[in-house]
Amino acid sequence: MACSEKISNSINYETFFYSQSHQNDPLGAFIANEVIDIIEEENLINEGNKKGDRIMSELNSLKEKYGIIKEIRGRGLMFALDFISIDGTSIAKLVNDKLKENRDILVHRRNTETFRMDPCLTIRDKDIERFIKSFEYAVNEVQKVVS
Repeated sequence: MACSEKISNSINYETFFYSQSHQNDPLGAFIANEVIDIIEEENLINEGNKKGDRIMSELNSLKEKYGIIKEIRGRGLMFALDFISIDGTSIAKLVNDKLKENRDILVHRRNTETFRMDPCLTIRDKDIERFIKSFEYAVNEVQKVVS
C-alpha cells in the first residue's frame, strides 16, 4: 500500500494489522498467469534468491554486531528475525517504533519478539541498502537504550 504522509500519520499503529484477501474470479486467474509469465521472463526467482542471500548476509552481520538479535531465518526473500527478551520489555516493539520514525514498516508479529520481512521480488539494490542502513540505525538506537 502507498499513501500520503498525511494518511500515514493518521494511522494508529497500535491497532494497524496487515491482512489480505484472495479472489477466485477469471480476471484474478488471468492476472496471476501474467504475473507468472513476468516472473519467468525476468528470471525473478533466481534474482530474488541472490538478493535474499545478500540481505541474509547483511542481517547476519548485524546479528554478530548487536546482541539484541537472537535468530534470523530465511529463504529467498522471506525472512523472520527474532529479538531477545529483556525483563518483559519488547525489544521488537522498540525496534519497530524506531523503524516507523524512518517510515519503514515491517510486520512485527504481535505478542512475540519476531519480525517478518517479505520484500517484493523486484526490490532494487538501492532499496536494500537503504533498508539495511535504517534497520541498523534502529537496532543500534534500541541496543543503546536497553544496554
